[in-house]
Amino acid sequence: MRVARKGVEGVIRCECAKVARTDRLLEAANIPFRYARCELENFDVMPSPDRSIEKAKIAAEKFVDEYPMPRVSFGLLFMARRESGKPILRWE
Repeated sequence: MRVARKGVEGVIRCECAKVARTDRLLEAANIPFRYARCELENFDVMPSPDRSIEKAKIAAEKFVDEYPMPRVSFGLLFMARRESGKPILRWE
């Protein structure tokens, strides 16, 4: 779509292109069907002695709230030692 702002002409994407891009990105993410409707808002924090799951959820929420972060080129990765007995996470 052609636009003019402050005497400068250019083009911007129409809303239909933005929606189509979002759909393409979600499809390309290959999220398993069982997790397709999972969100931070409906994540049920299971109790753990060190509150690691609660801390991970808080970190994820903070990352989402502050995204995109200017001049920062990192993502969010959750990991644990293989022998640590990873906690059971439950989504509803």
